Formats: sequence, C-alpha cells, structure tokens
Amino acid sequence: MKAKKQDPKDRLLAVLELQHVSTIELPEQEVHALQDQWRRVFASRVKKLTGKRVHLGFDWHAFSYSMVHALKGEDARQAYRQESCRAFYVLPHMDEGLGYKCQANMLPVLEGKYIDAYVCPLSFGWTMVYTHESECGPYFTRAEWAERQTKPALR
Repeated sequence: MKAKKQDPKDRLLAVLELQHVSTIELPEQEVHALQDQWRRVFASRVKKLTGKRVHLGFDWHAFSYSMVHALKGEDARQAYRQESCRAFYVLPHMDEGLGYKCQANMLPVLEGKYIDAYVCPLSFGWTMVYTHESECGPYFTRAEWAERQTKPALR
C-alpha cells in the first residue's frame, strides 16, 4: 500500500513547527499584497527584462537565471545565518494564496525539504529563497542589491 503524499502546506508547517517557529496563517488578500511587494522589492528586474512578473513559473528564476544579483549556496547560507530577525514572513510558492507571519528565536532552514519558500523580515530588507530543486539555491539578496545589473544566464 502506497503512503499518502504529504500536502506541501502541511509539510512546510511541520518543518516550521520542528524548528520552533510560531506561525499565523495570513488571509489570502494580504498574502497576495505581500507577494506583490516581494516582487516589487526583489524581482522588479524580471518584468523589465521579460515583460512578465514571473519567469518560467517560479519567482526564484529571477536568481537562477541571474536577472537579480543574489548570493547562492554556502554564501547565501552564511549571509542568512548572520541575520537576526524574530518576526518574518514565509511565503510558500507564490500564487497559491498561502503565507505566514512567523516568530522564532532563529530563522528557519527550509533547504532539502522539496519546498519553494521565500523568507523575509517584515521590513523586506532582505530575502532568503529556498527552492524545490536541490541544484538551485538557496539564494539570498538584499533590497538594495535587487536593481544591480547582472548578465542573464542563458539556458
């Protein structure tokens, strides 16, 4: 008998709970406003370069295609660990209408959980992006880096 596949929302909440993160699920309208703000702050170059607000279905492609300056891999992990933030948002894969306002003594680590998640403080000063792809990310960028010119990677 096959085991039932865990819903991504349930998997994310379980991971956050294991890391002692308290969560408040946000209303869908607020989530969409936060997602729009995230895109304005961290991924406005995507629209400038492609004419679309999201590249190839995932917001994190702004980083994987080098449209937005970001640290990757261990450099991203180190920058993220240096942040001290007790209140933050976790926005799972955008456009699903899910988002959480969170509190914790330590920022969550969502790598290797097959979850797309965007973590940022309430100020939107920086973001850490986890992807479901083991070879992509994680990515870390600051609001002031988001407009830096980078050469788009061709795939």
